[in-house]
Amino acid sequence: MKKAIFFIGALLCIFFTFSFTKDNRKILYASLLKSHFDTNSINKKAIKTSMLSVPQPVNGFVPLLRYYNASAGKHFLTTDPNELGNGGNGWVYEKTLGWLIKGTNVTGNVYRFYSSSAGGHYYSLNSTPPSGYVLEGVIGTVQYSPRSLQLQAISEYYSASEHDYCYTLPDLAGENLSSYKLDGVAFNDAINHD
Repeated sequence: MKKAIFFIGALLCIFFTFSFTKDNRKILYASLLKSHFDTNSINKKAIKTSMLSVPQPVNGFVPLLRYYNASAGKHFLTTDPNELGNGGNGWVYEKTLGWLIKGTNVTGNVYRFYSSSAGGHYYSLNSTPPSGYVLEGVIGTVQYSPRSLQLQAISEYYSASEHDYCYTLPDLAGENLSSYKLDGVAFNDAINHD
């Protein structure tokens, strides 16, 4: 019986090898091998999120991508799909929060700051770094005029225990933010890029 289970597991690994990209294979292999083919212990969240496709820039818009590193307890936003891709080094791509305009503008820039002491990032429309943070740069702009686009609020949550800021959509669908407190709306982004 064990040989049959191992054989089926090996076939699944071969199937995944030809069906997914290299990064996804690593996560799938790790989940399958760690579980010894016991389906009750497969990390289903890692498999589900690792198969999400990271959107690419379209028509001057860049996707606002959110990643999470469970071992560090940190969230990370970027508009560069090549910065973390589908994830790696503990980072897992979670979702696309919306779209920003590529580049910078006189007003409406979204700034990314980093704190080495907290080990995390903070995002703001204000170019002045908060205490303990240094400016990393502009990840995009929310200056949409004269285009008329449907906008949505990106809410900012903070966890004092994790020293982590998490940015999300107001509906909190599928979010586990029990240790986070709502700070308010950080900025707006576009729902689509059309």
